[in-house]
Amino acid sequence: QMEKTGVLNPVRKGNRVLYGEDDIRLVECFAKIREAGFSDEMGWDAQVLSVYRDFLQRLVEEEAKILMSGVAGRVSVEKLTKMVEDGTVILNSMIGLIRKKLIVETVRRYTTEFQERIMMGESPVALVSEE
Repeated sequence: QMEKTGVLNPVRKGNRVLYGEDDIRLVECFAKIREAGFSDEMGWDAQVLSVYRDFLQRLVEEEAKILMSGVAGRVSVEKLTKMVEDGTVILNSMIGLIRKKLIVETVRRYTTEFQERIMMGESPVALVSEE
């Protein structure tokens, strides 16, 4: 399923399918999210990963535009490659921290709104479908 979402990118050699280190780590992470209780029944099938892929693809496109407009013709390809390699590690940490803050805020807001709807005799499920 993860291959169908475009999250995994195996290499095919003859009858063999080979997965790179990042693909293996993605599968391990998906297994851990399962162990944490996120199941198909809760809406956490492999298709959910396409949401992440699609948003991250848009983010990467914007990052590339910013990067290229700032460095085009100013640094060598070697320096740019090194900057991207080093910067990716740092930016991944920053993105993780920003996402953590946002998910906590969002879950708090949903929880409050769910509780208010329940107290008013309304369906809390409608809140999610309204977004």
